[in-house]
Amino acid sequence: MMALVVSVIGVMFVSTLTANVSLSGPSTTSISLSHVSSILTTTGISSTTTGDSDPYSGTLSAMVEVGPTQPVCYANATWEPAPSSYDSIGVVITDSSGRTVTCPVNWVSDGCYVMGSLTATLEPGSYSLNLTSCGWMGCRAALPKGFEIYSGTTTSVDVSIFTGIA
Repeated sequence: MMALVVSVIGVMFVSTLTANVSLSGPSTTSISLSHVSSILTTTGISSTTTGDSDPYSGTLSAMVEVGPTQPVCYANATWEPAPSSYDSIGVVITDSSGRTVTCPVNWVSDGCYVMGSLTATLEPGSYSLNLTSCGWMGCRAALPKGFEIYSGTTTSVDVSIFTGIA
């Protein structure tokens, strides 16, 4: 079983999201998706994994940064929820067999940049990461992003998308 967890970056609120999703492709596999964030007092990443874990799996830790979001901006000292237009943008993980899963992302903003993070427990293998929607100037250069998952290790994938706003 593959357990996916969405993480929140430095937001001062509590939220919980639980959903079931399936990989689509030649063979369908059930996936348990769980998001739990806690009250955070500093900027950081918080995640909780639930469900069955496979000792032979690895972990994906992904961060997506989009910006700048406006021509002249001043970064806030705290992260706040991103504009609602980001709510519909999810992360698509595709394995080497072409099976995909789309995961919701909790986006946050500091006034200049928008960030989202994702943590997923995956079987070892080759994968790619993409977004469900990406209309910014830097999307073609940044996505899709390939990565490898190895048993017992965490693979970090950082995606930085330039919006074209100067």
